[in-house]
Amino acid sequence: MQLLLQSFITPRGLLNKYNNRDLKVALTDTEKSILEKLPKMTEFTIELCYKILRFEHLVPEPSSQWEILPDEDHREITDDIKRIVFDTNDVLNKLGEDILNTSYETFKVKVEGIVARFDSYLVQESCTQCYEKVISLDTQLEICITELKKLREIDVTGTTTPSLSDIEIQNGERFARIGWVIIDLFPKILRAVIQMKIAPDFFIIKEPTNKWGKPPSITDISTGDDVERIRYLRNNFAHRSNINVIQSEFDATFSTFKDICRRMDVYFNNDCASGHENDVSRKETTPMDNLLRQKYQRSLQELENIKSRFVEPPVTFYWGEAVELILKNLRQVYEDEIDKRKGVTDAKLRFQIVVQNIEDESAISRLIDEEFKDEINKGLTSIQLKQVSKGSIILHVDICQEAVCSEETFRLILVQFVNKVIQTGHLKLPTIGHVDVILVQEDGEISLAHPVFIKTETGEETPETGSDVKQNIHDSKSLTPAIKRILVD
Repeated sequence: MQLLLQSFITPRGLLNKYNNRDLKVALTDTEKSILEKLPKMTEFTIELCYKILRFEHLVPEPSSQWEILPDEDHREITDDIKRIVFDTNDVLNKLGEDILNTSYETFKVKVEGIVARFDSYLVQESCTQCYEKVISLDTQLEICITELKKLREIDVTGTTTPSLSDIEIQNGERFARIGWVIIDLFPKILRAVIQMKIAPDFFIIKEPTNKWGKPPSITDISTGDDVERIRYLRNNFAHRSNINVIQSEFDATFSTFKDICRRMDVYFNNDCASGHENDVSRKETTPMDNLLRQKYQRSLQELENIKSRFVEPPVTFYWGEAVELILKNLRQVYEDEIDKRKGVTDAKLRFQIVVQNIEDESAISRLIDEEFKDEINKGLTSIQLKQVSKGSIILHVDICQEAVCSEETFRLILVQFVNKVIQTGHLKLPTIGHVDVILVQEDGEISLAHPVFIKTETGEETPETGSDVKQNIHDSKSLTPAIKRILVD
């Protein structure tokens, strides 16, 4: 099936369609993680190949419906695709049954016919060679049964996929509408705040009630609180492993958006009819076509470019390009130090481990922070839990730099830690059966009273004055790091 798929679309062509959100087929999280490894296709399953071939209309429609097993005299390539799917399901349904030798021989002849026709269609002999290799293997029965039990029956009717697609489209549109506000409106508001509050000592706005870098309480409503609230909302959605937003979360988020913008309208003395709150209301209800929906889905996801990095059931671990760059740089420094026979520092790296898809997140966060933190840390030397925040379950941890320098060790530490959190905190797995964990670089506290530096043409860094900022304030590309941290981080 992998060879057939590659004959209709190249791995890089498929990767481009996936990255551009141009695939019509609905994908599970596991399938998305497989597609993210393109152009590598060795992990593509029968079901994933079948779904792409069928629902992306890469192959012609079969002589009979997809849901019907073809007659023996129908031997087009689509008929053999259906045979592979039906025969796979037949084998899975017979697990544990006694199979007569005659049934085995009949199945073997059928497979050999499919293999021969595939090779003829592809003008090669790869399928036959693969089949002969498999037949010659002396594989233990127990291993085969164990591997087969890991598979699930393939949906041949197509009814599950379209219905799932409808749900995902609705959830994805909500995500896009949130992205519309975060990408377009919030930076405009924050630039206006900076323009109004710029001062010679570069003290822009009063510090939030709960300090920079911490989510404000619902009663914290100063301008500084709303700036921090904007940053928190941005990160909450940019650090997601998927684009699914249910209706209740969407309603609560837009209610918060409107509260922020209502206060900002008062702050800027805006007219209600043309103010930011009215703009949010329009973005909440304005019809979205596919291009607009895909634009803001992609824009919000690309803020951090979160990707699946590895899976250790029931947990899938994700992180973005910023974290990946940190890890690569540290590992390179480590290798250089080893080459120079120097020691490795015992420095600690602060990360956030965001646990998603857990029921009753607020209560669990409080319990872990107040009751289970010491028990979780007991026996762990390379990673330590420092505090827990609400908003999913946000675990603030220190990880030894040396532990990060080996990819295998780093993954082992993450798996050990998250499993201990799940077990110690008695976390209930969701009905979908898996948990998403996002690794995020810890922001730390933001202090705009500190000097802001700008690089000169010679590469030197010099303090940037308030007048420099005023001169560059309308050009988002020339904004200094401290201002950018408020605008887009």
